[in-house]
Amino acid sequence: MNGFNNISFIGQDSYKSGYLSGKLMHLCTEKNATYLISDIESKLYNNNVIEVRIRGFNSYFDNNKIPFKSVSLNFEDLTNLELVKQQLKEVFENNNNITGVLVPSSRISSISSCIDSEKLKNLKLIGFVTTEQNIAYLKNDKITFLISQKSFNQGF
Repeated sequence: MNGFNNISFIGQDSYKSGYLSGKLMHLCTEKNATYLISDIESKLYNNNVIEVRIRGFNSYFDNNKIPFKSVSLNFEDLTNLELVKQQLKEVFENNNNITGVLVPSSRISSISSCIDSEKLKNLKLIGFVTTEQNIAYLKNDKITFLISQKSFNQGF
């Protein structure tokens, strides 16, 4: 990990997991797609993992010369879900061609719950971390893919 003098590090490679999310998004959406990339609290808490995942996502498209557009939406707080719903509604109204949503954190289920159910049917959502709520949303087709670093859970 950058900035630390570690002897070793055991954990997910954030760049590669972001790259994988780009590949998954590309596989399930049409050409020249527009994606919403939701950034939650990364600037507030200096969360390098989220920024590196986003960089990996973008790199997949850049490295493979796949044209795409992205719209960023930054949330500093997810406790006011009515405000989150309003922000998402405005983004979708102003960018009606968005076909995928990347939430490079564990908060994918919170974002999914704030998207209109009719709109949600036409979106592909990718998030990270296998929390109980995220898994429930995945099983109910409100999330398309979850990427986790818990190898035991993945194998199970």
